[in-house]
Amino acid sequence: MNPGDKVNMLTFTGKTEKRGKRTYGEFLCDCGNKKVIRMDIAARGTTKSCGCLYNRRKNTVGLDSATYEILYNVWKNMIHRCEDETSDRYYTYGERGISVCEEWHDFRTFAKWATENGWKRGLSIERKNLNKDYCPENCTFITMAEQAKNKTNNIRISINGDDQCLSEWCRRLNFPFKIAWSRYHRLGYVDPNIIFYPGDLRSVRGRLASLM
Repeated sequence: MNPGDKVNMLTFTGKTEKRGKRTYGEFLCDCGNKKVIRMDIAARGTTKSCGCLYNRRKNTVGLDSATYEILYNVWKNMIHRCEDETSDRYYTYGERGISVCEEWHDFRTFAKWATENGWKRGLSIERKNLNKDYCPENCTFITMAEQAKNKTNNIRISINGDDQCLSEWCRRLNFPFKIAWSRYHRLGYVDPNIIFYPGDLRSVRGRLASLM
């Protein structure tokens, strides 16, 4: 980079220094502050400002930096598993048609809803109906203890009029609990023919409609 080159809100002053094998440069932010950044990172455009842009965004949702970062990751991961085909969880969300509502594509809108509806550090976002999208009317926040309950005896399955918890059916059918729980809780299937299907569901995706 040459002196005067600008990336996002940062202008390279031309001053550099070596730190080990890395070269760092001095950049002047549009806000007037200076920041020293690794030259390779600056060239990629990863850093947007001296930090003022982050602080302005943080202030618009009224969260301290650490809490902002946690909630931002909740939002980012939600978008990622629904829309990024490279996500290892995409097939359980985006591929099933689960999406994030349009208004929540703006983080500040999502953060405002979350903070007004009980979110705090340590809580996880949960869809009330596992076959529907991430949106205000279908989402709530639960504790890790509540998540644990969802994984075990609170999941009830009825087969031929016999109502038992998921773990009991797995014991009776000699079926792996982790697979059954994943199909129910993560994939949203409630039909026992699908939950206890003896094989990989990905191999019969085209036939799932007939099993439901």
